[in-house]
Amino acid sequence: MERTGDLLIRLEKVDLGYDGPPILTGVDLEIHRGDYLGVVGPNGAGKSTLLLALLDVLTPLSGTVERPARVRFGYVPQRGLLDDVFPLSVADVVRMGLDLTGQTDARGDRIESVLAEVGLAGLTHHRFSELSGGQRQRVLLARALAMEPELLILDEPTNGLDLRSEASLMGVFDALHGSGLTVILVTHLLGLVANHARTLALVEGGTVVSGPIERLLTADHLETVYRCPVRVVDVDGQRVVLPLEPRPRGGSRREYGQGGDRS
Repeated sequence: MERTGDLLIRLEKVDLGYDGPPILTGVDLEIHRGDYLGVVGPNGAGKSTLLLALLDVLTPLSGTVERPARVRFGYVPQRGLLDDVFPLSVADVVRMGLDLTGQTDARGDRIESVLAEVGLAGLTHHRFSELSGGQRQRVLLARALAMEPELLILDEPTNGLDLRSEASLMGVFDALHGSGLTVILVTHLLGLVANHARTLALVEGGTVVSGPIERLLTADHLETVYRCPVRVVDVDGQRVVLPLEPRPRGGSRREYGQGGDRS
């Protein structure tokens, strides 16, 4: 896939870790302006370690990291929970992002603007602790957007959300990308990025395999990463990834809808 946007970050033959042996080795990864990258892998595979390197928080053990230009990051944390004992309003939380930029003029207008952008217009004075899980995630997204980022990093942003809230929030991410924002979505849910991200970075077994989603979202690649049989099917134009049970020896696999339901 041809990459036309400016290079933002390049990792080349990078080893990543802390004390002890590397967690990830030989990482090659490029992020260009306008990308929509899904960083996917099982829990504990090293996704957070890769994320820290992209954020320039973790120094590689070896290899090179290239950042041709200074990039403004917006970051939505994995479980951005604020202690409920603090009586913070929605505006207070969003204002944290503005404070990091040093903006002082038209602060109220900016808060209202980013809240409207994430579908929370009119909730400025509501208490953060009284919002639903999906609304809290949108407030944290608004806080990140208040910084006017060029690159938005979302760390497991849909954890704990119901299906409707998840789908609605993914629509917001898609719209932000459509407006020109570069997006990195980190998740253990492969199905979450299958119909949204344009490129993938599959993290497993101490390595990172990256490329266009059309090339990596195949049974062969996914079986190598997840170590189980997989099918990738098209349902009404949507990619669906189905884990398959191994066939038992001496018999055929029993299918739903054949011979009754399984209990």
